[in-house]
Amino acid sequence: MNLFNRKKKVPGFAILKRDRDFAIIVTSEYEIPFKLFCLNLSNLREAVECSHAGDSNYESAEDFPEEVNEELPFDIPVFSSTGTDFIDKNIPRSTFRKCNEYLFPTDAVIESITLKSNKGVVCISSNDPIYYRLLAPVLEMKQSFQTRLVIQNKVLGSTLIEATLKDIIAFLTSSTTLNKFQKNVVVGMILVHFKLYKGKPLLQKEEFDNKDRDTQDYKHYLNDIVKSRVKKYFKDLE
Repeated sequence: MNLFNRKKKVPGFAILKRDRDFAIIVTSEYEIPFKLFCLNLSNLREAVECSHAGDSNYESAEDFPEEVNEELPFDIPVFSSTGTDFIDKNIPRSTFRKCNEYLFPTDAVIESITLKSNKGVVCISSNDPIYYRLLAPVLEMKQSFQTRLVIQNKVLGSTLIEATLKDIIAFLTSSTTLNKFQKNVVVGMILVHFKLYKGKPLLQKEEFDNKDRDTQDYKHYLNDIVKSRVKKYFKDLE
């Protein structure tokens, strides 16, 4: 997938404005290199979008179309997935690409079916009773493809999210002077901003402030969350 258009003469990347605004808040408080932090957030956003592909309840980045272009003095590798990793090995890739483009999209409407024999060509319109008998196996293939694509995206997206979080932790370790507590807080802020959690939802600062809690403040709450939920990512980098 390519969530953002990065084809520019000057090396750079696109980031959603709300993610960039979040980056301004974090980097201003913790003196983190702004553009590199934005780049990490842009990569994480792409992984999150991938993991939620096909989830109708997810608030997609498409709902926040405003992007900001940031420039960097080096090229950025762009993750790309053609969706052909799991296709039937008996189907030629050229055939699969055509099906993927013309038949499998959710908004594709099959208006007619054309059959060719050594005797000639028959075009069957949607008004013909036999049309629906011939259409059934095509729709079954389409549904199977879309189901498998959703599953693959969730698995791939989850792997990318984990890898990107590790990259962010490595970046914070190598490119900043943050102590362990501060790194935990920043990572916790990222988890809250991107709504990355399994199980109990994470509290926004406003929600935390409105509740009576044992934790002394919101930063310690984030620190505790990170130590309990993503500690393995830190261990892998030690």
